[in-house]
Parts: sequence; C-alpha cells; structure tokens
Amino acid sequence: MRSAKQPRRAPRSYRREKHKTAMLDNFVDFLYMMIGITMITCVLLLVLNYGV
Repeated sequence: MRSAKQPRRAPRSYRREKHKTAMLDNFVDFLYMMIGITMITCVLLLVLNYGV
C-alpha cells in the first residue's frame, strides 16, 4: 500500500522531455542575454564615439 505523502513519479519519457525543454529554454534565455548585452555595448560605444 502506498503512503499518501509519497508523490507519484512521472514516467521516464515525460521527465526526459521536460529536461530537454528546460535545457532549450535556458539556451534561448542565454542567447537573448548575449544579444541584449551586445546591443547595449554597441549603443554605448556609438554614444561614446560621437561624444568624443
């Protein structure tokens, strides 16, 4: 008999799929962060070059 507090384990394929989508989300977030940092750096360099 299962205890009431024990959570049900997700199927192996579902857990693997969830892990895969989490990795993809992290990669997309990383790409957006890199693009954002690059854009900010470019704008700052342009402003500084025109200011001098």
